[in-house]
Amino acid sequence: MAEVSSLHDHLLRLELRLLDPSVRASSVELEALIADEFLEVGRSGRQYSRDEIIHESAGSDPAVLSIEDFEARHLGPEAAMVRYRSVAHRDGMIDEVTWRCSIWKCADGAWRITYHQGTPAV
Repeated sequence: MAEVSSLHDHLLRLELRLLDPSVRASSVELEALIADEFLEVGRSGRQYSRDEIIHESAGSDPAVLSIEDFEARHLGPEAAMVRYRSVAHRDGMIDEVTWRCSIWKCADGAWRITYHQGTPAV
């Protein structure tokens, strides 16, 4: 059980890093967190590649994002899926709420995100 809790906490920290504006503005940090084969389906339905995320994140939305109801599940010895709700705050007000799902893979001891999807919460 400690291993599952440890993975949960580790993946939560990684997801929080990806939401951090200073990390999103750093192509070096994003390259370390995002797998080469990465694909994202954004809350708009648009698909993004790894390169698009890395190069378009520098001018990303300044909203403050928080995570609620975070869950992590093993998909195998070196893969996991996380699911959570992100809450975007602008000017101290809740602006949008999104259900998020990510798949993470571990290679050479490092966890990297390989898939991400956002869906508007209703």
